[in-house]
Amino acid sequence: MTDTEVGLYSALILLAADRPSITEQKLILKTRERIAEALRVQIIRSRPNTANALQIMPALEAKIMELRTIGLRHFNHLDWFRINWQYSSRLPPLFVEIFDIPKSEEDLQ
Repeated sequence: MTDTEVGLYSALILLAADRPSITEQKLILKTRERIAEALRVQIIRSRPNTANALQIMPALEAKIMELRTIGLRHFNHLDWFRINWQYSSRLPPLFVEIFDIPKSEEDLQ
């Protein structure tokens, strides 16, 4: 995939009208449709002489739920470390910083 395709696909995965606290579901769905169409166009343009270009989009769409499930699992694991911060010494310092995991009692305040 090209960088543009990865960016559009990432947006497609992240934009979900069924997330909690979403108030403009129709706007999210409309935006998502536009991004999906932009991705389809980009896939076809970047592979003009490839017969399987039309098969790529359905394959990518089929993976979205799996990727969202992996993201939720990752969030739950990080949440466990935030609650059980005393075990954060087992994580690399960069992970602790990026994912905002406390390192001590002082970090909790």
